Amino acid sequence: MSMTLTELKGHVSRVFGESPDPRLNAVKCINEAGRFLYNMHSWGWRTRREYPLDYIAPIAFTTATWTESTLTLTKTAGFTSYTFRHNDLVTISSGTGANTGDYRIASRTSNNAIVLAQSIGAAADGLTNMAGQIDFPYMVLPSDFGFGEIIDLTPATSINYVAVATTLAQVREMRRNTVSSSNQTVWYAIVYPSQSAVTGAAPDALIEIYPTPTALGVSQLYLGYRSGWVELTADQHTANIPTTFDNYLADLVYAMAHKYASNDMDKLYTVASDNNPALLALKKADGRAQWNKGKMGGGILQGEGRAGYQWNFTDGGIA
Repeated sequence: MSMTLTELKGHVSRVFGESPDPRLNAVKCINEAGRFLYNMHSWGWRTRREYPLDYIAPIAFTTATWTESTLTLTKTAGFTSYTFRHNDLVTISSGTGANTGDYRIASRTSNNAIVLAQSIGAAADGLTNMAGQIDFPYMVLPSDFGFGEIIDLTPATSINYVAVATTLAQVREMRRNTVSSSNQTVWYAIVYPSQSAVTGAAPDALIEIYPTPTALGVSQLYLGYRSGWVELTADQHTANIPTTFDNYLADLVYAMAHKYASNDMDKLYTVASDNNPALLALKKADGRAQWNKGKMGGGILQGEGRAGYQWNFTDGGIA
């Protein structure tokens, strides 16, 4: 069993003694060390099982009421299924006195109401015939993705249906020009939304997709990924690492705390250096977990694989 937050706090105390400097947040120091460990290498043990991603059904409404003073759209039970995410848009399609178009949603205040970032038109105040729709041109990543890595995205059905990685700019361009998807292709790009408020943490990453889903779709795509570090917040929380990495994480926590205590990076550089025998041994062990990644594909002769360094093709004679 890997170390708990309580045990890791003990390695912060190695720097300061039994009473750590109150100016140092031990929990933040430990989580920073954990993120450092995860991001320093594409560890094989970060690879998770396929995760099903759903299409989110659009939310359409009619006969909604607009309140100008609070910039609120109200529709009884109209937003029960809505989970607010920063930069979500609602499209106002009709309504007396309303200016049609896309409006950013500022918050969801109840099952019955959402607040917009700007007015849809003062002339619509108090009127009850507003109509529109909230679309969801994205899929929600697993909770442990964090700053992880997408390995692949695979459609759940038809061999003629493909998922193609592209840039966020290209996804936006296809939306603006309504590119045909008759060849059953979905294009995707990862996006990191902005904070909803400076008092809160950055939101989780999403996958923007095109075409925008027109209905609920359960397990439409399957995600292969390497997870990110999961924050430890309670004393009984356990680091999500193999037990063979316990000592190395403890050294990282100590080095990170030392950096903050003395503004000295030398210990962290030493622990994280490829000249560190402990780190080199862990990289080799991680690479040896699966020696052979299969036959060569796509004409690529080298890549990360054998012992963390090179592909090992048993059939092709390439070592």
